[in-house]
Order: sequence, then C-alpha cells, then structure tokens
Amino acid sequence: MNSKKESNSSISVYFPDYSYQHLLSLAVFDSNNYDVSENVPSDGWEKIFCDELGLSIKRLPWNQLRGLQFDIESNTETVVCCDPVMMQMTHRGAYLWGQQQLEFSKEDVIRIIAQINQQLMGDDECFYLVDNKQWLYTNKREIALDQASYEESIGKDMFNFAYSGKEGNYWDKLATEIQMLIKQMMDYQGLTQAPAEMMVNAYFWGDSKIKINSTFEKSEVSDMRVFVSDNLTELFVKASGIGCAAVPDFVPATSTNDTASNILVIKQNDPINVSQLVADVIGYSKTNAVCSVRFITQDKVMCLKKESSIFKKILNIFKREKSDD
Repeated sequence: MNSKKESNSSISVYFPDYSYQHLLSLAVFDSNNYDVSENVPSDGWEKIFCDELGLSIKRLPWNQLRGLQFDIESNTETVVCCDPVMMQMTHRGAYLWGQQQLEFSKEDVIRIIAQINQQLMGDDECFYLVDNKQWLYTNKREIALDQASYEESIGKDMFNFAYSGKEGNYWDKLATEIQMLIKQMMDYQGLTQAPAEMMVNAYFWGDSKIKINSTFEKSEVSDMRVFVSDNLTELFVKASGIGCAAVPDFVPATSTNDTASNILVIKQNDPINVSQLVADVIGYSKTNAVCSVRFITQDKVMCLKKESSIFKKILNIFKREKSDD
C-alpha cells in the first residue's frame, strides 16, 4: 500500500465579473480541456468562495466592508450598498443591464454624490463614494433591507420591481428620487448623458442587520493562500483570519505545494493580464500532476481536465502519431 498522502493541492481562480462564455473567448482557453462541473448557485460565486474558506455565510458583507473604509459612527444603524446601474427602456419593459455601459467620470460621480447629500439627505443620513460604481448609504435610524446585489437581476425586466419588506416603500422612494436627480443633472447640468434608450437608476442592496461593528466569522482552514487585488475582498479575507496577498505576488511554481490550496479573485478592472495568468496556471498544472485547477465564473465552474492514467497518455500519443501519417 502506498503510504503517500493523496494530494489536495489546488488552485481556484474566481472571475466574479466574467461569464463562462466570456472566459472561453480568451485565446488561451480551449473548451475541450475543461469539464463544466456545475452551475454557480443562485447565491453566486461568493457561496463557493465562502465554502472554500471554511465559512458558513453565503455572501460577503459588502455593506460592512464598504462602511469600514470611512469614519462612520458606531451607532449608525443602517449601512447598505447603493450602486448606479443602467436600465434599458423599451416597449416591452425596463431591463437591467448592470454597469458595463456606465460612462461617468470621477468628476461626474463626485458631483452626483454631492447633490444627493445636499438635496436628498436628512440630518441623520449620508451618501459616501467608494468608487465610480460603488456607493454607500448610511442612516442613524434603522431601516430594514435584505436585498441581493443587482448582479442577480441582470437581464431581467424590472418594470414592476419593488423592494420587499416593511421598509420597501422607503427604498423605492429614495431610489426614484436619486434616479430623477441624475436625469435632471444630465439634462441641465452637463452630466455625461446616458446612451440612447438607457437611463441610470440607483440600486440599494445588502443586509441592514449587518452593522459597522458586526463581528467576522473566523476560518479554521489551514494551508491556504488567498490572492486578491481589491481592498474590500482583502479586508474580508484578513478579518476572517486567513493570510492574504496581492494577485501579482502569485507565482504557481513557488506558491503551490502538495498540501496548499491557492485561491485567486480577479476583478474585471484589475490591471492584470488575465490571459497570461490563466496560461501560467494551466502551464503549471501540466507539469505538476498533483495539482487540481478550477475556474469559477459568474455562471459556471470549469475544472481543468487531467490525464488520469498512463494508458490515456499512451493513447493520446498514438492518436497524434496516427494523425501525422
């Protein structure tokens, strides 16, 4: 009996902003080399990510993570995300297309946030700018919200959309006011115009029960390395008690061993050569038979196929020699 421990070495690369088809469009990918093992669950890639980190939660507490970027008073009861999204208006409905067509400059967004705070916010509430496409709403009064990210509604008709719960009307009203304010700024204040048939809406989401001072669940998983490139994911990973480094620091040949799990989270706006990174990971896996590799996109989990036996390798060599004849 072979006493050598079966390897559990692995590399998981998460692409939260990429679809399965988009990833396949990269020249470095060949769909014949992958098994699509499963669909990403309705909770999204975050459920798989949290499972791999050994955490029981289904989603990252993005509202808390955004809030920790600012000096927000600890007695603030409501901290929720708010993201600008594009809506396509047609005779068939109002379709949510996410943020890909947003063309606001940094100056545009600073003006929008300033106008929201000046015209729409009361004494106990405030809007914050995380970046061009990520905003934050706070209120010292508790206003219930438990809403998934807009990403789960992309492509859906939102004509009859309404926030649920006892405070749903509050969020509906505030979102409409922000939408009208942005439209007014486009029409009369020189704000960058939306493309034809499109309008900008504000989408509130997050779990209002998660407060600024809520505790983070600690992971008990060992032998794991996580590489990220955005501050919020880094903050979450470190708060969970897991070592974290920047994606450019990931080098397969030195970062992977027979017992380590390596996790990378790649965002669309990261200054990273995705094709080169994927090629490096695939190249390493071909020379290291003990390492399993999978790529997690918005909708699919792709597992890199491994040569499972000497017989299969010989068969492949035979096929290549035959094709050369």
